[in-house]
Amino acid sequence: MMAIFHDMIEKTMEVFLVDFLVFGDSFSSCLSHLDIMLQRCEDTNLVLNWEKCHFMVKEGIVLGHKITKNGLEVDRSKVYVIAKLPYPTTVKGVRSFLGHADFYRRFIQDFSKIARPMTHLLEKETPFVFSKDCIDAFESLKKKLTEASILVVSDWNLPFELMCDASDFAIGVVLGQQKTKHFQPIHYASKTMTEAQIHYTTMEKEMLAVVCVHGQEVFDILKACHEGPTEGNHGANFNAKKVFDAGFFWHTIYKDAHDLVKSCDSCQRQGKISQKDEMPQNVIQVCKIFNVWGTNFIGPFPSSRGNRTHGAIISDRETYFCNDKFDKVMSKYGVTHRLSTAYHPQTSGQVDVSNRGLKRILKKTVGENCASWSEKLDDVLWAFRTVYKTPIGCTPYKLVYGKSGHLPIELEHKAYWALKHVNFDLKTVGPFTITKVFPYGTVELSLPDGPNFKVNGHRVKHYFEGDVPQLVVPDLQTFPMDK
Repeated sequence: MMAIFHDMIEKTMEVFLVDFLVFGDSFSSCLSHLDIMLQRCEDTNLVLNWEKCHFMVKEGIVLGHKITKNGLEVDRSKVYVIAKLPYPTTVKGVRSFLGHADFYRRFIQDFSKIARPMTHLLEKETPFVFSKDCIDAFESLKKKLTEASILVVSDWNLPFELMCDASDFAIGVVLGQQKTKHFQPIHYASKTMTEAQIHYTTMEKEMLAVVCVHGQEVFDILKACHEGPTEGNHGANFNAKKVFDAGFFWHTIYKDAHDLVKSCDSCQRQGKISQKDEMPQNVIQVCKIFNVWGTNFIGPFPSSRGNRTHGAIISDRETYFCNDKFDKVMSKYGVTHRLSTAYHPQTSGQVDVSNRGLKRILKKTVGENCASWSEKLDDVLWAFRTVYKTPIGCTPYKLVYGKSGHLPIELEHKAYWALKHVNFDLKTVGPFTITKVFPYGTVELSLPDGPNFKVNGHRVKHYFEGDVPQLVVPDLQTFPMDK
């Protein structure tokens, strides 16, 4: 379908798998677009099922949503089925209900905040107790679905408005436009915070709601997360995950990440080859962190300065591990040396995989200057430890320390906003003259060399530094005190 109507998509029609819509601003334009579409079907021998075709309709159900001239609505038949569901009695039932409700979350304001008591039941090692809070959340979501408002369609000729809010554990935004006198929503979005984000200040929480990037800034962020000193030139998916962890998002992020990797000279030269012929590796060992170490040698590397020692305990049966000198060193430091099974490389498979990953990052990082590998080793280790690992479902850093490491691009972004706050605070030093008092506590302040601006009256403090400076405002106004 996409290939047949490629030049008409988003102009006169929309395509999704085997379903498509033909639209127009008027009856005559819709007829014209329909004629072009039918002619294309004849040219490509595409056969349509007459019983499934609907012509010249003002509204219809498409992909579970009702499209009308007023905007986008929920499919009432699906909502009524959800509204009749009983309370879930198992974790599977909770996951099923949230999956159905999540399909229409764009219509529900603060979806994550409302559903929090139920999503908490999906966490590991959480006993299943469908408490009163869960019942309230369950009923609230069903009520929100049955009373869901109509979402308007975006008008690209009008400015967009984004409203952000944050609670103790969730953040939410609503995107909309003022097509009439009132604000009309286009899309609701929300998410729960991580354990670290919960401790942010209120302002930082609201700023978490969205980090908007566009244009060249998109490629700068993507490149920084890919080619930075501590990033490691990872693949497209891991690179996109690092961008997510830094708090950024845009809808073409995966495509942009793949394009970046394809154009990266280092990745194309040093990228890993297919491992389909490699012997299968063992499952990951489960043990206390740092209690058992795996070791192996990789190289050869050029001679480098700085030599350190470390304890290594599980090794293969190479001669450089099985000798008297090595045994004496192990005995001296009280280390138990265990050998892997002969002719069974899977025993130390975790070490081989890790070493191969480190070596790959090193090759991409040092380039032709191979002798500088030791100078780059710390950065490479940081890149290796802060990248998402699919088998463990998190980064090695988080596995050890229980929290995510701060990426350089994330700190750079925070520094940028800290500077913005400093510049903003300069405007609030004072002293000021109150030029006007508005209802509900708002006051207007004036600066000697700047424009007037409004603030909340509770934020204004008395001036106690002696006489009022002459340069503030010559005609100081005095307002009666509240009785």
